[in-house]
Amino acid sequence: MNIMDRLNNIFLFIILIVIFFLPSFITANISFCFCLHKYLFGIDCPGCGMIRALHSIMHLNFIDAINYNYSVFALFPYLILELATPLYDNNKLYVFKNIVFKLFLFLLVFNYLLKIIKHLT
Repeated sequence: MNIMDRLNNIFLFIILIVIFFLPSFITANISFCFCLHKYLFGIDCPGCGMIRALHSIMHLNFIDAINYNYSVFALFPYLILELATPLYDNNKLYVFKNIVFKLFLFLLVFNYLLKIIKHLT
C-alpha cells in the first residue's frame, strides 16, 4: 500500500470519527441549506442528508437514517470495507467492496428519481 492510500484511509477514519462525535442537536436542527442543486432546481440532490444519515446510523438510529437518506445503508458498509481493505488485502474483499459501491450508486439514483417524481406530483 502506498503513502497516498494510507493518507486517504487516515483522512476517511478522521472524518468518520468527527461525524460520530457531532452532537445530535447540530445534525438534527440544520435550518439552512447550502446545496447548490436544491437552490437551482428546487429538489434535494442525491446526497442531501447523507451526513445526518451517517451520524444516525453510527448511533443506531436506523429510522432517522432512512428519513435523511436511505442510501447510507450501502455507503456505511462501503466505508467500513474501504477502511478494512488495507488490513485484509485479498481479492474477495475488493470484489465485495465493488458490489457494495454499485449498490450505493443504484440507491443514490433510485432515491434521486423518487425525489424528482415527488417534486413533479
